[in-house]
Amino acid sequence: MSQKKDLALIYLTQCMNTLSLSGIMTLLPLAVRDYGASPGMIGFVLGSFSITELIGNFVLGWLSDRKGRISILYFSAIFLSISLTCTALVEEVYWVLIFRMITGFFAGIQSVGQAAVSDYASTQKESNDLMSRVILSLSTGYVLGPLIIFVLSFFPIKFKWICFVLGCIIFILIVPFIFINPNTKKFEKPKKYSNDKTTENKEENEEILNDQNTEELDRKPEVNKKEIDDADTRIKSSSNEECDQEILKSDERAPLTKKGWKRFLTKDLILMFACHYLIAATYYVIDCTVPLAIQDKFKKDPETYSSITYTLHGLVAAGSCIKFVPYMSNNVGERKSFKICTIVMVAMCMLWPWIPNYWVYTAIYSLYALFLVQDITLASSLILHIAPLGEEGKTMGIAQLLQASGKSITPIYGLLIYTASYHWFFVYSASFWLLLYIIFSFTDMAKVEKKIKKDDQNKNGELNTEHVSTDRNTEEEDQQL
Repeated sequence: MSQKKDLALIYLTQCMNTLSLSGIMTLLPLAVRDYGASPGMIGFVLGSFSITELIGNFVLGWLSDRKGRISILYFSAIFLSISLTCTALVEEVYWVLIFRMITGFFAGIQSVGQAAVSDYASTQKESNDLMSRVILSLSTGYVLGPLIIFVLSFFPIKFKWICFVLGCIIFILIVPFIFINPNTKKFEKPKKYSNDKTTENKEENEEILNDQNTEELDRKPEVNKKEIDDADTRIKSSSNEECDQEILKSDERAPLTKKGWKRFLTKDLILMFACHYLIAATYYVIDCTVPLAIQDKFKKDPETYSSITYTLHGLVAAGSCIKFVPYMSNNVGERKSFKICTIVMVAMCMLWPWIPNYWVYTAIYSLYALFLVQDITLASSLILHIAPLGEEGKTMGIAQLLQASGKSITPIYGLLIYTASYHWFFVYSASFWLLLYIIFSFTDMAKVEKKIKKDDQNKNGELNTEHVSTDRNTEEEDQQL
């Protein structure tokens, strides 16, 4: 499977993920109430999606490190469409709850997609560009969801048929990729673990390993001679287990020699995990209050004007991924751009309660998306570079797990504050962004940038290592003659 087709699948699955979420959440509370659910059950149905998404982010991220990113994306996207279609076939609250939990679990592929693009990035700049395209795909889904619901609202159809249409759309768009790229078995393992010589047959694998061990024994004298050369080149060119251990020890990230969860408990990782939690908790609780503000404060029809507000918000977020994020990352720098965007969002939250007009409110909310996407993109990109070796998928799964927990917990007390005081709610939101700024300031960005440069050099040096080792072997043969 070519790299372009892999990336196209990643972007498509991310778009379909948010398409299903944004399209269903606007109508789900009313539909569940029509099925006879109590207010408590309505809240539980809404929260069940985030709870199982929290689990799915971690489990699917862990599986992607071992079974391959592309296979997990195929599997999850198909089951996502099936669960949406099954939701259309039931009219009981408990069945809706079950299928919403299944949908939430397989919606956890966001972490897999973000980890997958890191496999194709050779530099930090390329990583930022690919990550911004993932955010662009997510934003596109947020735009398409309300637009599809808006079009379907002109027809006398019920909620269950909307679920059926969305499930069919996802299925129709994903399944053709299986026929276009049927050889997914070649990519059953991520890039860093892949071995072109391995096969599915265990006996053949054992024979290949024996042949490799024999070749290593034959090359032992050559390895001993190379010890006098540069240590970096020797480690890169040799393939025995001792050199692999030296590579792991020389990397400044948390090595695999640390057992269990200790490798995820470094200072920088903990701070970046906290940043992911605060970002998700703050922006999601503000998103939940948009329809309430439109109805209570501006006295507008929430269904019509909310779709306009959300659509403009998504369009600005998509445009930010195309132009704003690459410009800020390349010209201003990751650290400065993150701090600038966070401070701007603190100022916006303090300004929000004093906005008297709906259109000004929508404009500020859309501009808010511009800076929000920048923070999300940089946080996702940076955490992949400080993740333990070979555990990028699991690391991103933990980050997405914390984001899902923020989205499931903070709306509960956030909406209570909103109900008590409209002004104090935005002060509460501003305090979260300010706390994010403080936490990010404690991260050792100089150390992180050093790791990024080292990763870039290692990835770029892999292509040149083979030529260097070949030239040195030729020189040694000449000396022997």
